[in-house]
Amino acid sequence: MEEVTGFSDLAEREQFIAVYPDGTGPADVRSWNAGACCSFALERGVDDVAFVDELLDRLIADYSVDPRRIYATGFLSGGMFAYTLAIERPERFAAPP
Repeated sequence: MEEVTGFSDLAEREQFIAVYPDGTGPADVRSWNAGACCSFALERGVDDVAFVDELLDRLIADYSVDPRRIYATGFLSGGMFAYTLAIERPERFAAPP
C-alpha cells in the first residue's frame, strides 16, 4: 500500500500519520474479513473490525491523533474492508471510503 499510494511522503509533507496494517494469512493470500468476502480472513472468522478498534485506540493513546480526522482506504480485500469499517464503525472515521 505504501509503495502504491506514496502516503508516507505525503504524510511527511502534510504532517499526518500513515499506518499500513496488514491483512491475515500467508504472504500470498493476505486478506481482510469484509463480511461477504475475502478468502483466508473470512474463512477463519478473523475479527478485523475488533483489530482496527484496538489499533485506533492505541494510536490515539500513544500519538497526537485527532479521532475526528481518521480515514480508511484499501485495495482489493482492503477496499472491501474499508467499506465494512464505514458500515460497522462510522463513528470512528471522518469520511466513508
